[in-house]
Amino acid sequence: MDRLGWVEASGAAVVDASTTVYRSPLPGLEPPYVVARVRLEEGPILLTNVIEVDPGAGVPIGAVVHLAWRDLPDGRALPVFRPAPGALSAAELDPGRAEDLDLPDPTNDSTGAAPVATEE
Repeated sequence: MDRLGWVEASGAAVVDASTTVYRSPLPGLEPPYVVARVRLEEGPILLTNVIEVDPGAGVPIGAVVHLAWRDLPDGRALPVFRPAPGALSAAELDPGRAEDLDLPDPTNDSTGAAPVATEE
């Protein structure tokens, strides 16, 4: 647990998996919406929503996204992501060419920035 800590993040991330949800698991979550796993520039991975995209088109692997905040009725704010300004659209980004993208290595935790606990 000594490796856990707070790290200031830039808010920039890359999508490494996404799906569109068409059936709401809870009241108040209006489908369709995009759920994505994003890797922050600093290393940590978040499961989040991507907003301001066409859910039918989805979000391609390798899409660059940036942090935004969704206000909740109880006064809290939920971190969500939107396409980064100037980012390629799903139509422009060929997911078949993911090997050409500069994606972080998901097995590399050498930065020490990710708040993870390891069992020894």
